[in-house]
Amino acid sequence: MTLDELKYLVKEACDSYGCGYIGIDNLPEQMSEVEDDGWTDDGKYSHTSAIYKDDQDPPNHFQINNSRSGSYFSDYDYGMPEVYQVKPVVKTVTVVEWKLV
Repeated sequence: MTLDELKYLVKEACDSYGCGYIGIDNLPEQMSEVEDDGWTDDGKYSHTSAIYKDDQDPPNHFQINNSRSGSYFSDYDYGMPEVYQVKPVVKTVTVVEWKLV
């Protein structure tokens, strides 16, 4: 799947059902969830980000950002999800520690 194809699917889902949370249940079967950071609550506004992998050849990774406003005690209004293509990057970190002699 390409980035444009996934953006089209997300837009169609929003146009058909109204924008809401787009997650693994709304994506094609060839997609799998790699990681999900959960909802971050900033008062009236909340947001979440998740990474998905398209298992077809060549495998592609995508990030979908969802946002909402409102309250747990009332209804949430969801914004249009943002879709990006991403790639895994491995970082090596070196830390210098000081020990007593």
